[in-house]
Amino acid sequence: MPAVLLRTFTSFATTETTSSARLKVKSDYKREILEKGIFDSSIIAIDLPHLTLRVTFSTSVLSLGASITGCYNEKKDENTMEALAMHIVLVHSKYENVEEARTTVDPMGANRMATTVKAVKDALEVSGHEVIPVEADYQLLSKIKKMKTPDLIFNLSTGISDKRSQANVVGMLEMLHIPVLGSRLTTHVLGLHKEITKSLLYAYNVRTARYQLVEDENAPIRKDFIYPVIVKPEHEGSGIGITASSKVDTPEKLRKIIMEKIALHKQELLIEEYLPGREFTVGVMGNAHLEILPIKETVFLDEDLKMLTYDLKMENDVMNKIPADIPEKLEDEIKSMVEKTYRILRCQDFARIDIRLDAEGKPTVMELNTYPGLVPDFSFFPMLAEAAGYSYAELINRLVEIALEPVVIQ
Repeated sequence: MPAVLLRTFTSFATTETTSSARLKVKSDYKREILEKGIFDSSIIAIDLPHLTLRVTFSTSVLSLGASITGCYNEKKDENTMEALAMHIVLVHSKYENVEEARTTVDPMGANRMATTVKAVKDALEVSGHEVIPVEADYQLLSKIKKMKTPDLIFNLSTGISDKRSQANVVGMLEMLHIPVLGSRLTTHVLGLHKEITKSLLYAYNVRTARYQLVEDENAPIRKDFIYPVIVKPEHEGSGIGITASSKVDTPEKLRKIIMEKIALHKQELLIEEYLPGREFTVGVMGNAHLEILPIKETVFLDEDLKMLTYDLKMENDVMNKIPADIPEKLEDEIKSMVEKTYRILRCQDFARIDIRLDAEGKPTVMELNTYPGLVPDFSFFPMLAEAAGYSYAELINRLVEIALEPVVIQ
């Protein structure tokens, strides 16, 4: 039987009948591992300071883990449950008076963050939750500690000063021992170090393009690259740093582009071989059980460039096909690759994985996004969720449910 990680809970006492067990939380939200047999169709009711979680287990589900069926307030009649509001802290990056250095490389970033914060807050409040937005800065922990202890932290922050500090924010929040939406610190570090992500995928026999990390403009370039290659900052997302000049046809041009991009972004660059095939984006939600959202194909209007640059992404100047029109065999292969990648990199709650076909038509992992954008009517993840039947509000509240799920240790 797998160990079930109850991310939300700490010390507990139980009483059992032949069909159920009851956990009562005693103190400070530290993570505990529960390893015990549960009878078929048994129920654990978990009481927290502000809510009761009702967790349904069954023999078939237990082989994968356990899932929380919802947040409820128990009435006298145990067969009747009512949804219970939670106290949620909404952590976000700064979106007012942003430093010029950041707006140079991501001019639309502040606007995207402001729009997302408002949309997520509205979606949670419509469901009756109390939502307190908090800007991620160096006083983040002290600000949250001064508040009423939240039931959940809905983290939207992409960093304090830049994308590279995104993982640092997650590490700070983990020290509070309060449930946080999204993957753990390790996964964010991997996602923000594209070279390490690709090395891990390669070690697990997951296809990824040939690559090299370059730390300065004088670094020797590997001789076995097949051109063209793509050059991009290692620690960015949302297409930041990817321009028409990122696609390089010759070694001579490559050296010039490396110098330009290191000077602009002031960080290491990832060079990888260009994959000429179709491009797909896949969203995943869940922990023990994964829900793979409908696959999106990005259809490029510029056949010569055929690459999703920052400008194309911000202007939405591509065609998005959801679901992608692909053979069943290819769909199954992409989904299998996505699930394997999600597990290898220890993703939790949700993520987005980008796939592209190589010259032989084989799916290849391009990139992992540990915090997919949630800008309504713009970001890919809400598009994928909508194709799966979720409204924006339903998606946000589904992520809240998932964030409180136990996590199976692989």
